[in-house]
Amino acid sequence: MKFTLAIAALVASTSAVGTWWTNTPQTSLVALKVSEGMNLEKILKEIDTDNSGDLDLKEVNAAIAAFAKEEGFELPAGWKKESEAIFNHVDANGNGKVTLDEIKAAIFNAVDADKDGKWSLKEVTQAIGGMAKEHGVQLKKGW
Repeated sequence: MKFTLAIAALVASTSAVGTWWTNTPQTSLVALKVSEGMNLEKILKEIDTDNSGDLDLKEVNAAIAAFAKEEGFELPAGWKKESEAIFNHVDANGNGKVTLDEIKAAIFNAVDADKDGKWSLKEVTQAIGGMAKEHGVQLKKGW
């Protein structure tokens, strides 16, 4: 799930979001939001209800629950535990808050499979393909 969240954020933060695939399943919160396109900085600001410039777990879980309710999506049992695990993974300094820089670092690290500090075309292709597969999204031929 850590990989999925990071890759979803990568794909969601690009400007060519809607051009890579042919279908968007409605069974995934990620797929629903990605199909609309989104900006990582804007999302952080929307979730940051106390205007502190970072997110705590309470804000993240409230945003997930609100989005699920708005979209008529039933969250699975144990979602808060999984959310906490992902949050803790992204919270690099362990201070209980996640910043935009920590989110970007988590995305970078999830794609950088060989941990050489760079993204290769192969790593990016695998990351996008992996996210698409996990969410049942069919990529367009030649994407």
